[in-house]
Amino acid sequence: MTIIQAIQTKTLFILTLSMLLVSPVTGVYAQDNNDEVKSLGEILNPELDYGNDGKPLTAEIMANYYYNRCKSTESLAFSETEMETLCACSAAEMSKVLTVDEFKVLYVDSRKGLDARGKAIAYGYVPCMEYALRSKFSSTCAISKRLNNVVVGKKQICKCATDSFMKETKETAPMRIMEGIKYDPMTLNPLEHYFTTYDYPASFDSHIKYCRFKDKYKRQNK
Repeated sequence: MTIIQAIQTKTLFILTLSMLLVSPVTGVYAQDNNDEVKSLGEILNPELDYGNDGKPLTAEIMANYYYNRCKSTESLAFSETEMETLCACSAAEMSKVLTVDEFKVLYVDSRKGLDARGKAIAYGYVPCMEYALRSKFSSTCAISKRLNNVVVGKKQICKCATDSFMKETKETAPMRIMEGIKYDPMTLNPLEHYFTTYDYPASFDSHIKYCRFKDKYKRQNK
């Protein structure tokens, strides 16, 4: 099983469990799907411009709308290039599994919106997040002060640490995703929250220390 398949399977389980727990807690989504309370945004803007120029809406058109909205969102964790790649990949994957109606409620605070975001995250976001996570960690490593005194082998240490971090991610990403959704139920980029907590620096330091020790041991035992 690949890292994507493993995370996707665990994420689906956790998201499904969380959806079962939402209704009795909030009471907002307990009503019938056909009688949802419209958000203020829906009332004030009943018909959004999806850039379809009057053409019938398709999943591809909606995915393009999502992509433009996604990449224009300022990220607290990822670079502009990382976000653009993540958004483009997610949009392409979402176009394969989301219906037009599901795309329409991605940004709506309702039970249908919750279900659509869960589907989008599991099938659109998860398959695409590996690049962003790897890029984020390796770029952080490249400029880390913890490697300032490393004269030889910095590149190898960062590769080792990045690979170690991605291996850990296979196990922790589903829970990190759940934590991100709990922090912001409307998010479509749930792992961003993890990088703004103290957990990430602690994890980063742990992988750097492990790979520095590994590199030192290897050099001493040549």
